[in-house]
Parts: sequence; C-alpha cells; structure tokens
Amino acid sequence: MQFTALGDWLSSQEGSFNIHVAAAFHEVADDEQRQVLEASLFATPRARLRWAGEIYTPPSILEALARRDEARLNLRLARHPRTPGSSLLRILRVSDDPGILAALAAHPNSPAQLLRDLPWGQQPPIRSGLAGNPACPLDLLYTILPETTMVDRKRMAAHPAADGALLQKLWEVAGDDVYLRGEVIANSACPPGLLAAALASDVPLIRRKLAENANVSTQALITLLRDPVPEVRAAAARQVPSEAFEDVDCEDFNTVRRIKARRHDLPADLIAQLATDSDSWVRRWLARNPAVPAEILAALAKDPEREVRRGVARNPACPTDLLFQLARDPEPWVRAGVSFRTDIDEDLIALFEHDEEIDVLSGVGRNAVTPPEWLERIAEHANADVRRSVILNPRTPRYLLRRLAEDPYPFNRVCLVKHPAAPIDLILELLADAEPQVCFTAATMLVSGGRKAARKQEAASSSEWKACRRSQVTNSEISGENAHENPCAG
Repeated sequence: MQFTALGDWLSSQEGSFNIHVAAAFHEVADDEQRQVLEASLFATPRARLRWAGEIYTPPSILEALARRDEARLNLRLARHPRTPGSSLLRILRVSDDPGILAALAAHPNSPAQLLRDLPWGQQPPIRSGLAGNPACPLDLLYTILPETTMVDRKRMAAHPAADGALLQKLWEVAGDDVYLRGEVIANSACPPGLLAAALASDVPLIRRKLAENANVSTQALITLLRDPVPEVRAAAARQVPSEAFEDVDCEDFNTVRRIKARRHDLPADLIAQLATDSDSWVRRWLARNPAVPAEILAALAKDPEREVRRGVARNPACPTDLLFQLARDPEPWVRAGVSFRTDIDEDLIALFEHDEEIDVLSGVGRNAVTPPEWLERIAEHANADVRRSVILNPRTPRYLLRRLAEDPYPFNRVCLVKHPAAPIDLILELLADAEPQVCFTAATMLVSGGRKAARKQEAASSSEWKACRRSQVTNSEISGENAHENPCAG
C-alpha cells in the first residue's frame, strides 16, 4: 500500500521527519505510531494552537488535540470546520466559556443532543448560532423562537429544516420587516397561503423572493414575468417554462434577456431574436448555449465581440468546421477557447504548433492530443501558469513529470503531486520538499492512494467470498453438502 511506503519513509527519518508529512500520516497510523508523531506535532503550546487553526489539519489530529482539554485549544477546535462531533461533545463537557459555547452552537458537526444541552436561554450568541446552524433540529428552533432577535429569525427563515408552521410564525412576528418576510417567502417549505399573499404584495423584494422559490407555480411565474420591476422579471425568467416566453416581449430588461439566453428550452424564433441582441452579454450567453442550432452559431462566430466568438469556441455543440475557423481567429483569447477543448483531434491541435500566445499555449499544454515534443517545449516556458498546463495534462509522460518536479513555483509542484501518473518514488522524494504545502500534499496523496488500494483489496476479497458462497449454495443444492463442509465456507 502507498501509506505503507509512507510509513517506511517516516521510520527511516530517525525522529527528524517533516511535521507536515507526519500530520498527513497521522490518520492512518496505529496507536504506537501516533504517540511518536504527536510528540513532535504537539511539542509546544504554539505548535498545538497552530494545528488547531490550520484549515487542512486532519480530523484525527483535531481529535487528539481535543483530548488535551486546553481552553485556548478548545476555542480554536470549536471553530474548526473539520472537528468531529465526538470531539465537540468532549469540549462541551469540559468548558463553560461563552465564546466556545457560541462556536459549538454554530458548528455544523455538532450532534443534535449537544445543541439541545447548550444554555441558550442565558446567552444571545448561543441562540444566534443555533438559528443559523443547519444541524439544529426543528424542535429546538421552535423552542428558541420567542427569545430570538430579528437577525436570528432571518437565519431561521432560511433554515433547511424549517417547516410551513414555523415559517407561518416567522411571517406573523415579522411585522413591517420586509427582509424577514422575504426570507420566509424564498424558503421552499413556505405554505401556499403565504405564497399567494406574496404574489399580491406591493413590496418588490417580496415578489422577487417569490420568483426565486423553487415551488412557485407556473401561473405565478407568468404573472411575475410581466412585473413592472425588472429585478422581479429577471428572477421569474430563471424558472418560467419556455412556452411562457412566447407571450413576453423580447425587448425586455437586458438582465431578463441574458437569463433567457442561457436556457436550453428556448423556441427557435426567440433564439433568432437573441442572436442579434444589442447587448453583447446576451449574445455571449447564447453563444455558449448547446441548444443553439449550428446556423446561429455560425453567425455568432463572426460577431465583432471577441467574447461572443470565444463563447462559440467553448460551446460543446460547436461544429468542427467552425472550430477550424475559430482556431485561426486573430484574437488569442478566441483561439485559446479552441485549444482548451478536450474533444479536438490531432488535425485541429496542429493549427497551434507555432502559436506562442500564453492563453493558447496554456490550452495546448493541457490538451491530451498534444504531441510529447510540444509538451517538452511548453514545460520550459518562462511563465509558471503555462508550465503548469503541462502538469495538468493527463497524458504528460512520466519522464517529463520528473523534470517538472523541480519547477521553482511551489503551487506547480503541488499540482504535480496530484497527477494520476506521478510515480510513488517521485512523490516520496517530494516529501522532503522545502515548501510545507508540497510535502503535506505528497503525504496526503500517499495516504489517499493507500486507502483506495485497501478498499479495492477489501472489495475484491468480498467479491471472492460472495462467489464462494454462491458456489456453496449451488453445490449444496446439488449434492446436499452442509455449509461447514464446503471448503469455500468462511
């Protein structure tokens, strides 16, 4: 397994291993190995605080830190997005700090029982955290409602667990607060009676929020599509069925037309209208729309705006003859739109053999059909982004990956570690990289690869066992053998 190779590498370091490599290996290490690793990782209070705050710290390290029951650590752990629920429970048992309790109330990994045990009645920050926490159970939202502020209630109105009855209560207590009522109307669980009230509302914000509701009726959307306020019409245009557009003037607010241009269910006459729209953003969105017919794309490929022509080049439905045309476009940005496509062949990529524009080269370097000798040349480019394109190419030869392992730009080396063809010995070499992010990523990839190998081996063993069991049943039916006498059993 790859993490076995990592473990062997750590053992060979005689206590001088890189702490970032140790952090990545911690999750798969056994208890004895973890003790050795933690002695280095947690050597000083400053080091412990650092690991409690690093965004990439593995959950296993966060768990180990929580077991130390240190107040400053617990505050950071309560705020860390990867801290496991079991560790959060432990922190609650040993802490009564208001800041920590508020962080636990807002943490999405907090178990429901932890949230119910918090002293929300005494501290407004705890109630605020609960109101916006997607993990907060519905019954607790009902319980804290009378004590919440208007800001808290806006969070509750957008809560994924909110039901129709809670939203009705929030609507009633909102009074003149149109923003709270708007959040209530936008929630997909909003009851039909409130949706009807929103349609008749004289407040544009509420009508716009209604248009954004996933459960709004088609008839309501058609009504909102004729709303006097452009922002309301734009929101309705995102959801209304295409046939409703036939009754709406195309000379509408430009934001509405831009939204129309993105849809894949437009009638042919509306597509033709939008193709000649005065707003270049409308034509740009239409150029990227795979539902647009070839003849319209051909017209857009001659558009004076380069972004429109690039949109055609990036359109997955763009015909090959247009791609050849756009690959010769005077604008490098348009040609790059073709060079980045993953569905072009050797004949089309050949048009870029002598193109030295950075945008085009970045696409050529990433393209799987680019010849290796071109990749060698691009890998020597002075621009780090261009060199990275070769690293991101799934067909880059291993000898070239080894050469790029010495790239002076650290992020390029991080990307190289993640390459599916990067050999294990090269990744092991990068464990000693001077850049912490590189060596940590290398160790993480080795651990991840080892896990995949373990799961694959486990799945193969399971399949073999099931096959034996099927054979056992069949043989038993034929010969009357008992299961314990079958050599495949167990």
